[in-house]
Amino acid sequence: MKEELILTRRLRGPSKLSAPSRPQPLTCAVATLPNELLLDIFDLVYGNWYKTSREIHREFPYDLAVVCRRWLDLLLSEPRYWKRILIFLSGEYRTPLPVVHACMEAFDNLDVLVSVREDHEDAHGASESDLSTTVVIQAILPHIHRVKILWFAVDFSSSLPKIVRDLHGDAGSLQNLQFSCTGDDGDQVESSEDEYALFPSKFVAPNLDTLRIDGRNFVSACTMLDNTTWTRAIRVININHLRPSANEHKFRVVSAIETLSLLPCLEKIWFQNVDMSYDKQKDGHYGPYRFSRLTHLLLGNLGAETLAGFRAIDARLESLGIELCGMDDPILPYSECLSLYGINDTQNLAGTLLLWQGRELSLIDCSVFSDKFLQAMSGQSDSEDSEVVAKKMICPGLKSLYVSDCPNFAAKEFVDMLRCRQQWPENRFRIEQVHVKRSGPALSQEEGTWLRQNVDIVEWQTHQADGGLCRLAGNGDVLRWWDDY
Repeated sequence: MKEELILTRRLRGPSKLSAPSRPQPLTCAVATLPNELLLDIFDLVYGNWYKTSREIHREFPYDLAVVCRRWLDLLLSEPRYWKRILIFLSGEYRTPLPVVHACMEAFDNLDVLVSVREDHEDAHGASESDLSTTVVIQAILPHIHRVKILWFAVDFSSSLPKIVRDLHGDAGSLQNLQFSCTGDDGDQVESSEDEYALFPSKFVAPNLDTLRIDGRNFVSACTMLDNTTWTRAIRVININHLRPSANEHKFRVVSAIETLSLLPCLEKIWFQNVDMSYDKQKDGHYGPYRFSRLTHLLLGNLGAETLAGFRAIDARLESLGIELCGMDDPILPYSECLSLYGINDTQNLAGTLLLWQGRELSLIDCSVFSDKFLQAMSGQSDSEDSEVVAKKMICPGLKSLYVSDCPNFAAKEFVDMLRCRQQWPENRFRIEQVHVKRSGPALSQEEGTWLRQNVDIVEWQTHQADGGLCRLAGNGDVLRWWDDY
């Protein structure tokens, strides 16, 4: 029995001479669908390609190509459907090497996206039949001139190709290059200089816009690459996973920053799960290194020593994000907006923010945001000299404060902090916007009324430990979940 597709025809409106009736469904066999409609359906599946099955024969367009000869011919008539090549290195659905070559050689006049990854759901572990990234990249290199996006995603850093050794040739179409891993297990067996000379031709990627690179590849590129012509157009760089062992020499933060400062188009930098060295005595005189176009900097899971080295950056950032980092009174680069995630109460956040001159501060899941910190933000001091107090004011330029999932403070201390800052003449330290969400304290009616009357924009919706909800209404009323719902 043929599969049928139900198509509903929308009526323009009821007839003037008859009562309105429900639309009547029309049926037609799938085999009779016109090519135009089939292509529309294929386009929808094409858009969700990367979210589908791990099995190559169930990936688009392979799954639809086996339905019937007509669908195969229709898919082959649209070469763009075959531009994305998915290669599994391991597991039940490992891609055979001849298939890798066949995929790269098909439609050789088109730019392609190549995704190389391990099967994370394979329960059988490593096998001798698994493909190595070195073998795969050798199959890709003859076609590197038409590769637009190249992704390698593996478990450990030692499984990744080496950029300075394994990439060469003219990659004129390449816009996005990602060598990512979930952990650093050290380098591959060290290669000799002769091995690095196997590919004498340079790697040229004049249109490379986005680079995601593991820490060890980054260090190799910094120290061994004799020219940086392939990096000149990079706007976005993500450096992740570098955890040297106790007997390894740590790479210096200032060396990393100096290398990045040579990229003239760089706008966004991510450093995540990276352990580098910074010695204030030895490295403090290096820099600052000017980044004329850098606007966004995200630092995640860095130790206090590594974070301190970023004082060498000279840039006017639009946003600076710091997540799960040690903060031992570092001097941060200037940023208009500062977002802090997961900063615990052992960190010296007050000392850091004393010198921060930005306007917008976000704190998310930060236990350091406590009554003690709020007292420091209010400028409380034993001195009667206002200028002495002003110089000790935390976040002196702050105008917008966003707090989410920070339950370690009292609403009274929060409102008292806003009151103290508002008392300064000419609104010098006044906070104009306040947003408090998720886990947090409940407001009293008096506190809610004061907020509505004295802060330009207020949003307060918090959950308490007992399951209650506190919300500040537009008219200043404080609503409690069990009172009003």
